[in-house]
Amino acid sequence: MIMNKDENPKVHHNFKQVNAFLYLVGLVALGTLVFVLVTAIGGEARTITVDDGGGANYTKISTAVMVAHDGDTIRVYEGSYTGEDISVSRSVNLIGNGSANTTIYLGYSSIMIRADRVNISGFEIRGSRLPVTRDLTLENSKYCTLTDIHMVNGIYIFGKSIQYWNTHNIDNTNIVNGKPVYYYKNASGMTLPSGAGQVILANCTQMRVENQNISNGGYGILIGYSSNNTISNNTCSSNNKAIYLYQSNHNTISNNKCSKNNYGIGLWKSNNNILTNNTCNSNINDGTHIMDSHSNIISNNNYESNDHHGICLYDSSNNILKNNWMVEDAIFIFGESLEYWNTHCINISNSVNGKPVYYYKNITGITVPSDAGQVILANCTHINVENQNLNTGTLGIIVGYSSNITISNNTCLFNTRYGIYLWHSDHNILRNNTILRNDVGIKFVSSHYNTIINNNCHYNHINLWNSNHNTFIRNTCTNYGGMSVSDSSDNSFISNICSDNGIGFRFSGRYENNNNTLTNNTCNSNVDTGIAIGGYNNILKNNTCSNNRYGISLGGYDNVLTNNTCNSNANEGITLYGCNNILTNNTCSNNRYGIYLEGDNNILTINTCNANNKDGISLGGCNNNTFANNTCNSNNKNGIFLRGCNNNTLASNTFNSNNKNGISLGGCNNNTLVNNTCNSNNKNGIHLLHFNNSILTNHVQKTCLEFPLKIPTTIHSRKITVPVTLTASIYPYQTIISFQITLLQRTK
Repeated sequence: MIMNKDENPKVHHNFKQVNAFLYLVGLVALGTLVFVLVTAIGGEARTITVDDGGGANYTKISTAVMVAHDGDTIRVYEGSYTGEDISVSRSVNLIGNGSANTTIYLGYSSIMIRADRVNISGFEIRGSRLPVTRDLTLENSKYCTLTDIHMVNGIYIFGKSIQYWNTHNIDNTNIVNGKPVYYYKNASGMTLPSGAGQVILANCTQMRVENQNISNGGYGILIGYSSNNTISNNTCSSNNKAIYLYQSNHNTISNNKCSKNNYGIGLWKSNNNILTNNTCNSNINDGTHIMDSHSNIISNNNYESNDHHGICLYDSSNNILKNNWMVEDAIFIFGESLEYWNTHCINISNSVNGKPVYYYKNITGITVPSDAGQVILANCTHINVENQNLNTGTLGIIVGYSSNITISNNTCLFNTRYGIYLWHSDHNILRNNTILRNDVGIKFVSSHYNTIINNNCHYNHINLWNSNHNTFIRNTCTNYGGMSVSDSSDNSFISNICSDNGIGFRFSGRYENNNNTLTNNTCNSNVDTGIAIGGYNNILKNNTCSNNRYGISLGGYDNVLTNNTCNSNANEGITLYGCNNILTNNTCSNNRYGIYLEGDNNILTINTCNANNKDGISLGGCNNNTFANNTCNSNNKNGIFLRGCNNNTLASNTFNSNNKNGISLGGCNNNTLVNNTCNSNNKNGIHLLHFNNSILTNHVQKTCLEFPLKIPTTIHSRKITVPVTLTASIYPYQTIISFQITLLQRTK
């Protein structure tokens, strides 16, 4: 049979597909037309108004900025706008009613400009709720215009491309602390006029910035992508950064005075610059901070009483330091690569407190002369540093990428940062050093297999970070921070004294501290905790932690605590948060609680918890734990108290002469109590609030069983349910059962 086209189902199906396709094309075309029309109608630049007193579109500038589109103008009427956190991410015009009439009080940060072609004018910007280092930040933005903006902290430009620096229009109608902002871009061969409130150079060469007095701002002199300029004879005080260079090379910075700033002179990604004859005193951080900058010359500068360091070389290489004079300061080196340590030229013409800086790199087998003001070792082996007096600087001895160094019989006093600092250095010996009143006595970073013995660290502490297999023997750390261990494993701490600190031993960090051994340490009279440790497979043995707020605080699993003495602590003798730990033969008496436990599958055996102010042993929400052969006598409340605990085993324990109960279980199920002795307790030998526990062959004077029932009854012809508590007091040869009835609701 022959079918015509209309009768062919396949052809009919194809016609349906074509029609559907044409329908979809029509919808798309219609949608596009609507979009174009809407854009044409609503896409015109708008004017948005802001008035803090009402009567405009918005009362907050930040709100108007959030809803604005590219090309919009935001007009801000006269007034004071407080708590403003303004982040501009569109190309808008933000226009105030003149800096004398329109004031922005910042919220928590500066005004952030993160878009191109932003125009801001006519504002006064005042301080924020938090300290800020700039009032207005141009971050990765281009072609922005700033006019008539009066500021306290000034402008900061950030961008990792030259176009983020040299495309803006910033004229001298912008004011910082009553003086103009001088912004120069793509300029050459000029001397800036004096009297600047802030100086910014972007892609400039052979410019001279001289005789400026810039204070109380953010970035006093800010230079980006500029070269062969001279910055000299300026005074910059009480700024965030006095002089700051970014991606700028071959500049000369000389004869400047930078005091009481956050940082004095800073270089970031800037090479082959000369810093000479500058005075950088009393800055909060570093006098000179060199970051990711190479082959600079730092010479004949004076550094005094900077809180961190005189000179900091951070991720930098091949810098030359000579004839720098430091008082109560020092040189600090930091870097994750060897080249940041052993490529500098630092000769003995540099001095700390009138004594030479000894910087050794890539050498072996010498003894450092004993007259050092500071000792720096980089990639050295078999060096002796002994009998030094390294005092009142910022850092006494710094060792990086070195091994088999012996540091002995040195005195490091009153350094504002570190007494001794080891960075990526292994197999060294620190012995018989006196380290007093530094911020950190001894610091280890990624340093392994070192031996630290018989050092006295008073009024500072020993800090261990990411460092393994070290041994600490007979060190004394008192009156400050004790020993602080972060993310470090397989270390041994033997016979150390960590008393009268905030915390004796503190194990903390982003990662766990594992396989550490603490033996025979004394951690008494600390404000908080004797030993605070978290991690797994740690061993604490024969330690004494008494008269602290907490004796031992343990969080983790598979740890072993044996033969520790934790007496007379204000709270717990031992606090345990974790699983699969073993506590055996510990003594915890005269505390608030002897042992406090939150965790599962722990084993507590042969512990003595007597005469504590509350319970000998207290558990909350713990399951599958075993308590055997423990003695908990004469406690002010219970010998052992379990609440919300299931499937625990109490076997062969002694709970006598406690002021309340020997054993008390509340809301606990499926626990086994076997062969325990509970005599002469003031209330009950065993007190249970639920009855589905196993109680086998215990030696008990009195057992009190309490379990609730609900009994339906009728009162005044109304059916109600009455909760009933059945109490069974079990004595030898007799049982007394009583009922306590309480109505659920009142009846008239």
